Amino acid sequence: MPTAADAVARIRALLSDRCDLRHKVYQTADHRLAGHCYVASEALYHLTGAAARWIVCRMRVGTCTHWFLKDRASGEIVDPTADQFGFELDYSKATHTGFLTKKPSLRATIVLEEIGSNN
Repeated sequence: MPTAADAVARIRALLSDRCDLRHKVYQTADHRLAGHCYVASEALYHLTGAAARWIVCRMRVGTCTHWFLKDRASGEIVDPTADQFGFELDYSKATHTGFLTKKPSLRATIVLEEIGSNN
């Protein structure tokens, strides 16, 4: 199992303006990470320990919903797409939640397959 930092780097390398990974609302966004927070967090979750390790979190940032993970043991925030905003996020405003599907979504499955995961 890769470390969180290694997994984040591998996931981020796949993110761009790819329409198969970016939610359609963000397909014309200027930043290459905009619209990828859900799929990046979900892929990271399944690649590096799932529910045993992570708390799934989301918060409002402007008019958008932003997704990221929190390490259960350390409380560390792992946010693969935080730099899309260009400012520091106030993670204390986040709520714990779950992903929209129990198994990896189609977009997360694409990411996991492209980075060579067997999940």
